[in-house]
Amino acid sequence: MRASKYLFCTVKEIPHNIDMTSHQLMLRSGMIRKTTSGIYTWLPTGLRVLKKIENIIREELNKIGAIEILMPILQPVNLWHTSERWYTYGKELLKVIDRNNNIHILGPTHEEVITYLIKKEIHSYKQLPLILYQVQTKFRDELRPRGGVMRSKEFLMKDAYSFHANLSSLKITYHKIHEIYSHIFQRIKLKFENIEANNGEMGGSISHEFHAFSHNGENKISFPNKLNYSSNSEKKDNIKQFYNIKKIKEKKNNPFLTPIKKPYYLNENYIKTILVKTNEKNKHQLAGLLIKNQDSINKHKVEKIDIIYKPLTLANKEEIYHLTQSNTESVGPIGLNIPLIADLSVINMKNFIIGANENGKYLKNINWGKDLPLPKIADIKKNKEEKNKLDKDNTVDVKRSIEIGHIFQLEQQYSKKINAYVLEPNGHKNFLYMGCYGIGITRIISAIIEQNHDHKGIIWNSEISPFQVAILPINLHKSTIVQEISEIIYNILKEKNIEVILDDRNIHPGVMFSEIELIGIPHSIIVSNRHIHDNHIEYKSRCDNKKKLIKIENIANFIIDEIKNTS
Repeated sequence: MRASKYLFCTVKEIPHNIDMTSHQLMLRSGMIRKTTSGIYTWLPTGLRVLKKIENIIREELNKIGAIEILMPILQPVNLWHTSERWYTYGKELLKVIDRNNNIHILGPTHEEVITYLIKKEIHSYKQLPLILYQVQTKFRDELRPRGGVMRSKEFLMKDAYSFHANLSSLKITYHKIHEIYSHIFQRIKLKFENIEANNGEMGGSISHEFHAFSHNGENKISFPNKLNYSSNSEKKDNIKQFYNIKKIKEKKNNPFLTPIKKPYYLNENYIKTILVKTNEKNKHQLAGLLIKNQDSINKHKVEKIDIIYKPLTLANKEEIYHLTQSNTESVGPIGLNIPLIADLSVINMKNFIIGANENGKYLKNINWGKDLPLPKIADIKKNKEEKNKLDKDNTVDVKRSIEIGHIFQLEQQYSKKINAYVLEPNGHKNFLYMGCYGIGITRIISAIIEQNHDHKGIIWNSEISPFQVAILPINLHKSTIVQEISEIIYNILKEKNIEVILDDRNIHPGVMFSEIELIGIPHSIIVSNRHIHDNHIEYKSRCDNKKKLIKIENIANFIIDEIKNTS
């Protein structure tokens, strides 16, 4: 590619009112342009990166026999009624009405469509297992799009779906894809972690999220220092993993009565329950927030939880009494048939105290997993630090992250509702077991930039960079020898199937260098009269900014080796 024939859309100045580094750099390097809130055009530089990540994902999925298809963006509303997600998915569903007043959905995901397809096409257990995937644009009506393509209304996603005759087959495929995801993120050199997570509106029983670390991430992952464990704010996990931190003998429950005015024991070992209103009109109208006695609720954190009514509203005395038959001070989580959300700080507590839902009474020596199931976990308290004390010897490190992938064991969640089954040899119906597996491709690009940049711009690795090599001639239009050598190197690299851009524009060298560094091309070849007469050209690495003089006849082999080392 010759730069004179390429569309550069770089911007020198940092955009105003944009805090996220990746968003700034994607705009400045000419990768994207905003069309309207949450909707972006991908320019040539950004699209080249996007396509390369797509291809890496395709290569890895094809290794395990996954087959690519393409499903429609428009989805009929009746499928969403059948799956019952029309009522539960929420206001993020984008809807369109055709000329016949039929409602369609702009697909945020494709579980319904793929299950309907399989229902029509798969009739025998001998056709299973089957893995299908697509790279498709998705739509979600985000209330507050932010971070550029990090959280937008329109985004590119790889979604895969597997179908099985039994649960054991599903688990085998789930494990394979778990490994494939790890390999994909390793290939693009992301620092990431995978964690167990809630299935949420997707349904099913087991899921894992993949998170890329970023100081600007909207998620938080907690790491107990002495445990091989991680949790995100949505995680629901086996609390027994935390019991190994310190050996405290669990005691039996013992309801007891004590004066409210002098609760000498209601200190760090007391978990208070705060009842708040939800937005689930047809389900639970209240939810319980569980937090240490000495802590306070962070209103903004709580309002980010999907089911919580905004603005955050506390239950009144009448609502509390109707639910618990007690006053506010004695409310506790046991026996309440409502959603419970516990702060991260309470997950390691043992033998703690809670309200007994009877005026003036409390339950002591309560333990997670024994007396009280572990509720949904979230970061909901006011805190200034990024560490929460578990005990004197152990802390939870909280790292910000960007969710880049999510995989689910859906089991028979959709097949039963959409009536997708195969017949067994005995003639019995066997509803299909199903898994689904998503990667946010556009979001991955933000995550990579968050982890790989400096004050000059983006730093790509050779496998996903828009171009692998840039040839930067000094005074190209004034020096015949510079022009000849540049053309020779350009043609040699092209013959070696190396993606190279020759900057043949008549611009100042400083502008040329700064643009290539901003875009993040990993390898630069600088051709100048200064070194040509000694049969050398200059090589510069974007990763470490080091320069080397290379003999002209050796440049192709040198570049090939450098690309291998940085891919």
